Amino acid sequence: MKLMEIEIEDSFCAQKQVQSLKIIFQIIDEQKKKLQKYESAKTELEIIRRVRSIANEIYSGCEVINQMLIAIYRNDDRYRGTQLKRGFNDNFKEVYNASVKRSKELNGIYKDKFVFSFFNSAKIWFIEVHDIRTQETHYEVGKIEKNEGKVFYINGNRNGTSKQLYTNPSNEIKIEIDEFLRLVDGFLETEDKIASLVKDVCK
Repeated sequence: MKLMEIEIEDSFCAQKQVQSLKIIFQIIDEQKKKLQKYESAKTELEIIRRVRSIANEIYSGCEVINQMLIAIYRNDDRYRGTQLKRGFNDNFKEVYNASVKRSKELNGIYKDKFVFSFFNSAKIWFIEVHDIRTQETHYEVGKIEKNEGKVFYINGNRNGTSKQLYTNPSNEIKIEIDEFLRLVDGFLETEDKIASLVKDVCK
């Protein structure tokens, strides 16, 4: 299900975020299709530009999703006195630390079936995309390397989510472009989950 298929009232509590997400998902899908043609790219700059752009759009999408969830759950009586944190990454780490590292107990809103499932499944794509975006935005632009018929994106890994979660303690990010595209697909697949939630809330 796509967000474009859902009619929402102007009075819906997360109307602005849903409208924004409709656009963000379209932009990322279009950019992904362009990056899929990386083998015909004439310069390294073309590939880097698309990786940077997609990583930034996904990061933006994550923050808008987070604001949408805050708006939807803000007045839910089941979770009165508990609320989601302001940033997607902070909420992701709450669920990750509880479900993967088992270093804490989940409580309040994090026990909600949708909230838990959404942030828990995000580990498939979020960590690496977040690290790429962090490195590109704050530290340095990556490079493209071709090796044995494969094309890789390479950059440092100075201060990413993966370092904090110990999934990639290395000082280097190295990912094949095809694998990056799979991460992008992982994010795009969240639209179906979000659309189902919005549809249920709007009933």
